[in-house]
Amino acid sequence: MLRQIVYRSKSTNPLDFSQLDSIASDSIPFNQQNDDFGAGFAGLSLLAQFLPDKIKLDRAITNDIHEDGPRQAIAHTVLEFANSMGIPLIVEGVETIEEWLWLQNIGIRQFQGYLFARPTLNGIGRIEFSV
Repeated sequence: MLRQIVYRSKSTNPLDFSQLDSIASDSIPFNQQNDDFGAGFAGLSLLAQFLPDKIKLDRAITNDIHEDGPRQAIAHTVLEFANSMGIPLIVEGVETIEEWLWLQNIGIRQFQGYLFARPTLNGIGRIEFSV
């Protein structure tokens, strides 16, 4: 039995709203996730047309964010937008403790990246921190 549909829009292809309308149904919960936000087609124009259930901030913005003013401004703004719309923000590509601490300090609470675990099939690996 189908419980829900999750549609991930990627940065490499534009969202086709006619496809979305054809699979959406009142009887099946429907979630949309904006993946790689800030890259390619997964940007502000997509948000203006279709509000997702989650936003995943692209790793290109996360890289060395603790040392980069423009990236910091983007993260602050996206977080403020996500909070004002009630949309959870997940930050991708967190690879260093410095990046994680900076992002956590501004109020971000959901992360993905090599700092926490390497991608694995059917699960996650052991999480270790060497401080």
